[in-house]
Amino acid sequence: MNIKDFIKSPKDRLFIVDYDCYIIYSGHDILYKKPFIRIGTWKDMPAELIPLIETIILTEKISGNLYYEQFNTNLTAPEECTYIGRSKILRDLINFMKTFALDLERSSRVTIEKDIPEISRKKISSGSNEFIGLFLENGNFQISYNDDEILNIEKIGNNIFTVNKILDEIHNLNRNSDLYKKSGFIIFDHRPVFYHKSFFTFFQPAEIDYELLLNLNIDPLKIENVINFKRSCAPLFPLIKWFGEKGKTFNLISDNEKDHARLKEIFDTIKREKFSGLKISSERGYSIKRYGRSDNIKITVKEDNSHNELLIALINDSEGINEVLSDKTDIILIDYSLYEKINLIFKSTETPLAVIDDGNPNISRLESIKIAILRQSNRYAIEKYSEFEDINTDRFIDGPIYYQLLNHEIENENQLLALTENEGDNLKRNITLFNIRTMLYLIINNTSDRSSAITLGRLAFNLGEKINKRLFQDNSYLIRSTIVLFNKSLFHFISPGSTANKDHLFDTKSKTEYENNGFDLLSSRLRELKLRITNDRERLNNLLTMLLNYHKTKNGEYETNLLGKTINDRKALLLNQNTAGSSKKISKNKKLQGNKNKKGNFNIKENTLPAKMISKKRTENKLHCFLIISAVLIFSAILFLLNISVWENNHLPELQEKKKNDINKTNNEELIKKYNITIHDKYIYKYANKLALKNSYRKISSSHIDLKSPHLIFPGDTLTMLDETEVIVGKGDTLWKISEKKLLQKSLKFYELMEIIKKAEIKRKKKLISEAENYIITEKEKNILDKIKSQIK
Repeated sequence: MNIKDFIKSPKDRLFIVDYDCYIIYSGHDILYKKPFIRIGTWKDMPAELIPLIETIILTEKISGNLYYEQFNTNLTAPEECTYIGRSKILRDLINFMKTFALDLERSSRVTIEKDIPEISRKKISSGSNEFIGLFLENGNFQISYNDDEILNIEKIGNNIFTVNKILDEIHNLNRNSDLYKKSGFIIFDHRPVFYHKSFFTFFQPAEIDYELLLNLNIDPLKIENVINFKRSCAPLFPLIKWFGEKGKTFNLISDNEKDHARLKEIFDTIKREKFSGLKISSERGYSIKRYGRSDNIKITVKEDNSHNELLIALINDSEGINEVLSDKTDIILIDYSLYEKINLIFKSTETPLAVIDDGNPNISRLESIKIAILRQSNRYAIEKYSEFEDINTDRFIDGPIYYQLLNHEIENENQLLALTENEGDNLKRNITLFNIRTMLYLIINNTSDRSSAITLGRLAFNLGEKINKRLFQDNSYLIRSTIVLFNKSLFHFISPGSTANKDHLFDTKSKTEYENNGFDLLSSRLRELKLRITNDRERLNNLLTMLLNYHKTKNGEYETNLLGKTINDRKALLLNQNTAGSSKKISKNKKLQGNKNKKGNFNIKENTLPAKMISKKRTENKLHCFLIISAVLIFSAILFLLNISVWENNHLPELQEKKKNDINKTNNEELIKKYNITIHDKYIYKYANKLALKNSYRKISSSHIDLKSPHLIFPGDTLTMLDETEVIVGKGDTLWKISEKKLLQKSLKFYELMEIIKKAEIKRKKKLISEAENYIITEKEKNILDKIKSQIK
C-alpha cells in the first residue's frame, strides 16, 4: 500500500478526529518523517501520532481544550514542537502549561504578527506544489494545497460544528424554553441536574455531553452552578471558555484549589466557592447546603406565593447518613450502587426514595412501589401536595377512567386494557397503563378501606406485567416524568414529551423539510459529524499504521512507549482516572476508531495504539529463533536443577525473610481493605517537608506536588526519619514516596493496635491507647481513638 491509497484527493488530507481537533496530512510521499499538522486538541490522541506532528496551529476559531495540550505534546522532547499563532495565544498556552510544571519555553514558536511576512495574493494563489497556511485578521485560518482549499475554518463552521458553535446553536434553540420553569431534576450522565425557574445546577458532571444538552432542551447559558468538588475541571474547560466569551460568570463549587488557580490563569470570569463550606442561597427561591462534613447535600426550593418548601436530599456517601435521615426531607436521591450497599439503613425511614440507575445491572432486582427508578436522560418535575383533592390527575389519566378507579367500578386488568384499546400509538398506550397503575397506588394510599386496598393492589400488580419493561430506555427523550409527593409517599406519573425529540440517527430528509424545526436539523447534523469523526479516526489509524510500519525503528518504538507511559501517568494524576501506569501493546486488529458508548458518544479508548505489523524477514527467521530459545531454556533448566539445593542452602535466611515479608504483606492488605486506609496527599506533603528540612533539603514547592520531583534526593543517600530511624534512598525513591510509605506503616501500626485493643482487658487497653496515640495521622484515626477513650471512661 502507498499514500495514494489513503489520500485520493486534497480533501482526504483533512481528518476531523474530535469536535475541536483537526489533523492534516501534509506529506507528499512515505519518506516524510513528520507529515502532520495539528489544530486544536484531542484528549485521546495516540502516542505514536505525536512525534509525527511537525506544526501545531493555534487559532481562536478552533482553540481546543488547553488542559489536553499536555497530552498532545511530545513531553520527552518539547524542543521538537513548533507552535504557530498570535503572540497572546502562544503566551497564554506557555503560562498555562507552567501551572502543570510543563516547560514549553524550549519549543519553537512562530508569532504571526512578527515572524510571518506579508504575502501578496499573487503569491498565495501560485501553482507551486506546496501547502500554504493563511491567518486572516478576523481570526479565520485557511490551508490550501496546489490551489485546492483543504481547510477554511470560517466556511467549515457552517457545516461542521466546533464546541463553541454547538453551544451557540443549543443556546439559540433553547433560551426561550419553558420546560423547566418549575422545579425538579434531570438525570444527566447518571448524575442529577437540579432545575428551578429555568436555571440549572449540575452535580459532579464527568463531562458535558453537548448532544444531551440539545436533546433535553437545556440552555447551557443557564447553568448557574457546577458542583464539582471531587472531579478534575478539565472537561469543563470549553464550557468555561464559552461563558467567558459571552461575558458571563461561571460559578464553580469545588475544593480543588489547584484546578481553580489554573483556570484563573486564563479566565477572569470564573468564580469558585468551596464545597467544604457550601451554603448557597438564590433570589429565585432555592438554596443548596452541605450536610456536615459529608458529601451529601440538601436542596431547598420555595415556590412563588407559597410558604411550603420542597426539601431534596442527595446522598453521595454513607458518612453522615444519619444526619440526612433525621432531617425532614421530602425525597431522597441516591445512586443504585450506593443504595445496594446501605439499603438496610433506609428501612427505618418514611422518606420516599428515588434511586438513580447508574448502570449497575442489579437494579433490575429493585421492585418497590415506594421507590422510583430514575433513568438516564429523563426529566422529573416534582410536585408536593398536602391534600388529595388538590392533585390534578387529569394531565395523566382521562377523567372517566379516573372516576371509575376512584369508585371501584373496575375489578380486573382486562377491563382496564379494554379502556385503552383505542390508543393507537403503542407508546401512548404504555404511558396510559403506567399512569393508571400509579393512580391505583395513589388511591390505595388515601383509602382506609382495607378490602378495597387489597383488590386495587392486586389489580396494580397484574397491570404492571402488561407494561413494556423497556418503556423508559427506549423512549428517554419522548417521556416527561412528574413525581407527586403526598402523604409521605412518592407517585411517579409520565406524559409524552415534545415530538421534536425524535431520534433521527441517519436522516434522509432534505434540509427544506427542517426549515421550521431547528432541533431536528441540528441533531441530524451533529450525528453526521459524529459519523465523520468515526470514519476519519479509522482512516487516520490505517494511514498511521502504514507510516509507522515503514519508519519505526526499535529505538523509536521504545521512545513512543515511554511517551505513552508519561502521558498516561499525567492523565491518571490530573484527571483522577484509573489509567494504567504503562503503555499497553494491543493486538494487530485493534483500531484507532471511536467506540460508541451507551450515550451515543464516540470515544477513543486510552492506550489504543496503531496495529504493529511483522516484517517478512522476521517471519522467515521465526523457526530459527524458536530453536535457539528452546535450547537456551533447556540448558538453563539443567543448570537450575543441579544447583537448586546449593542455592537453597546459601539463601535460606533470605527465603525465610521473604516468607515473613509475604505474610506481613498479606496482613497489611487485609488491614488496608478492612479500614479503607488511604494516606491523603496533604499528610504526605506535610510529612515530606518536615523530612526534607530535617535532612537539610529545601521544602517541596506546592506547585510541584503533581509531579513529585525525583531530583531532591539520590540513591545511596541516608535519610533520618522524624522518629530518628534511618532509611537508605533506593533507585526511583522520592521524598514523597518515602514519606507515603512511612505514613502507611504508621497507619497500619495504628490499626493493628486497634485490633489488639478490642480484645484486651481494661488495664492493658489504657497502655495500648497511649501507644496508639504515637501513630495517629488523620482526623479519622483521632476520632476512632477518642471514641474508645470515652467508652472506657
